[in-house]
Amino acid sequence: MKNRPKWRRGFGFAQIMAMILVVIPTSLFIITLLFDYWAAMQIDNRLKLMSHRAIMAINNSEDLSSTNTLLASMTSDKQTLISSMCPSSMPNVTFTREGNMPSGQTKIQTLVKYDKFNRLGTKELSSIITSYSYRDQNGSFKLECKG
Repeated sequence: MKNRPKWRRGFGFAQIMAMILVVIPTSLFIITLLFDYWAAMQIDNRLKLMSHRAIMAINNSEDLSSTNTLLASMTSDKQTLISSMCPSSMPNVTFTREGNMPSGQTKIQTLVKYDKFNRLGTKELSSIITSYSYRDQNGSFKLECKG
């Protein structure tokens, strides 16, 4: 009787153990990282939309001297739309004026510190837009989503 090794034999014990110990956990780890990446990209997209909406409202405002005058010039629909783009776990938006910019320029920074990732830990995601004011106003503002 001849015992010749053939390449078409089934999985042996070593291959099954390698699959259980290496391949499956590595695949699950990569999948959870993909979920974190997807969540981070969704938040980044929302922050960019918030920045765009806010800079449009800021550029149309007549007075950028303080946060209160700016919020008074924005309609409640715009404020609601901007705050609705925050992550659902952090629905509150704080709007602060940080300082002056060069004449006629406005800057908006949107920021969120997100801690709901599976593997990435707490990350600070932000978006910054610098634009020119239609009414020759200047100012730097920060929007932050908080829980």
